[in-house]
Amino acid sequence: MKKNLLNKVFLGAALVIAPLSSTAVTTSFTLAFTTVQDLQIVENNPLTFGVANVFGKAATSCTVTTAVAAASSASVGVIANSDIQDSLSSGDGGCIAITSGTANNLSGVYEITGVAGQTANVTVSSISGGTDFNFSPSGFVVQNDSTVDFSSPVAIIADNPVSITVGDNGSIVVVVGGVVNVLQDLTANTPYSGSFDITATY
Repeated sequence: MKKNLLNKVFLGAALVIAPLSSTAVTTSFTLAFTTVQDLQIVENNPLTFGVANVFGKAATSCTVTTAVAAASSASVGVIANSDIQDSLSSGDGGCIAITSGTANNLSGVYEITGVAGQTANVTVSSISGGTDFNFSPSGFVVQNDSTVDFSSPVAIIADNPVSITVGDNGSIVVVVGGVVNVLQDLTANTPYSGSFDITATY
């Protein structure tokens, strides 16, 4: 008798539970995202050692030295040629000396556009392994920002990444100088050129 009573109790509990499970509901929801925009690099000013300034004698060198002009250290935004003080010099007779100034426009100026506030890693490569000349870059990187000035630029390290935060205007600017080492006597009154890479990643 007790066994039948227990069976009825269990059966009744099962009948109560079953209707509750039949009211469960499953709804699908959308997962969405947009990938980060690619970093873009544009040339604002080409790197040049000037017109007919390099003598092209073997085992000599020529250097473009570049820095933020003292008068522009408190400036903000996109750094311009007028904010950059550069010169052309040689300690071994590799080129004609050009006095340091903001009107030379020797430095290469390259703007990298990306996501404001994100850290970008920037690498400027050397040119090596050629027969005419090698090139070792130097220079600096600054933010295009409405409040951060040019007083603390990040120095370029040839072939090694340096990190800088993309400015609130959405870009950073790479200013490139460096040293050309002539490997063999070059032909007079003849243009020479080479390609170096700027790589930017998040």
